[in-house]
Amino acid sequence: MEAELGLSDSVERLRWFIKLRWLAAVGIAVAALPARVIGIDLNPLPLLAIAAFIVGYNLALWLLVRRLAPSSSKTKQLHLGTAGLGVVGTATNAQIALDLIALTVVLHFTGGVTNPFYLYYTFHIITASILLSATSTFLQTGLAVALFTAMALAELAGTIPHVPLRNAFDGQEYRQPGYVGIVVLALASTLILAAALATSIVGKLRARERETFQLKEKLEREMLETQRSCERLREVEKLKSQYMRKASHELKAPLDTVESQLSVIVEGFAGDLPDKPRELLRRAISRLRELRALVNDLLTLSRSQRPVVYDAREPIDVEREIRDVLASFAEQVKERGIGLSCSVDASVSEFYGDPEGIRNLLSNLVSNAVRYTGADGRVLVCADADAKHLHLTVSDTGIGISPEGKARIFDEFFRAKEAREMVKDGSGLGLAIVKAIVDAHGGSIRVDSEPGKGTVFAVRLPLRRAATDEFRDSMAIEIADTASSLQVGNQAQGAH
Repeated sequence: MEAELGLSDSVERLRWFIKLRWLAAVGIAVAALPARVIGIDLNPLPLLAIAAFIVGYNLALWLLVRRLAPSSSKTKQLHLGTAGLGVVGTATNAQIALDLIALTVVLHFTGGVTNPFYLYYTFHIITASILLSATSTFLQTGLAVALFTAMALAELAGTIPHVPLRNAFDGQEYRQPGYVGIVVLALASTLILAAALATSIVGKLRARERETFQLKEKLEREMLETQRSCERLREVEKLKSQYMRKASHELKAPLDTVESQLSVIVEGFAGDLPDKPRELLRRAISRLRELRALVNDLLTLSRSQRPVVYDAREPIDVEREIRDVLASFAEQVKERGIGLSCSVDASVSEFYGDPEGIRNLLSNLVSNAVRYTGADGRVLVCADADAKHLHLTVSDTGIGISPEGKARIFDEFFRAKEAREMVKDGSGLGLAIVKAIVDAHGGSIRVDSEPGKGTVFAVRLPLRRAATDEFRDSMAIEIADTASSLQVGNQAQGAH
């Protein structure tokens, strides 16, 4: 797109200079006509030949511009793109070089260095600066200086004959009205053309400035609208989290009550019960526990989706937390013959964070690693730190994750195909909780895995993070929810 816009601008400027070149050719052709009137004897044939030469190469440029950008449609122009820019640049360089040669020849046949119209070299350099790069402009400037110097030295040495501009001024040019008129015309036309060029350039710049300002205002409006949309999304997310916490709390107490009462019946405290109904009740209790685990996961997820700021953090002994989590899986890994170990580098000292969040993070990662690692497999938890971050790594030799599964591994309620095939039960919230905890601490998490080759989860948590108003708001919500939960729990205990 940038190349297309550059080509469009270049072609538009070329059109304008082509029109000026037509006027220049006409001006040279008629220049000899009034010469005799003011006492100047000029041979018109060389001037007419130069005018014809200018018309010829200007016509070629005009045809090229029409080919690149037909007046009826810009489709072809836009299609050429960068290639079109190269063609236009080469043609423009050639045209300006030919202009300088033509001007030098005109000056030679109209008085050489005594002709004040050598000021017209200025217009060609201005044209080059508008149409060409800085390097090309300086090269064209060098060509202009070289051409004028070569003409002057050649006339000085007699290599080419000097064609006098005047007939009989005899060193008294300032007394001759004809010569004074030529000088005034040269200066006036130079200033007028310079003003026209400058006005055109400034006009285009001001138009671009207005377009830029309008674009800036549009972007600011769109940015403001985007910010408002983000604020609305945050409000919706906050309402969703509040609803999830409230719903989970409301569900947890009745589930605990139902499970407790069913357990009383199964254990025979309410009287004898036949074996078949007892087995059915045990299955019901098992499903209730799964449902309660899901509710607990939802509560954990909703709590984890809030930022944990430095002012609210507590010092955490990372090594102790890791060993406590591993100890909770000791019996399970022993039964399945899985090797479970940890490696904590000496660089890890106290880390400030949410203790419950860090325990949940470690527990979920280790739980997943153990669940999806077969017999004789290995699970390793590593921790180290640098000046700014704590690094936690949980690796296993389990079933691994497919590329499709990796893309959605942190989505809520998502379980990869490999996980569903190996373990039927699961809420799909464990890794979503891990991601929420990492985000709340301002950290990042990366997963490396291949099917059948194990999985590595690498967590990086910053040692420091600034406080936010959002955290204070979420703390107020949490206090209210906790009070509500305690009230519901007390009611449930009364029901017992």
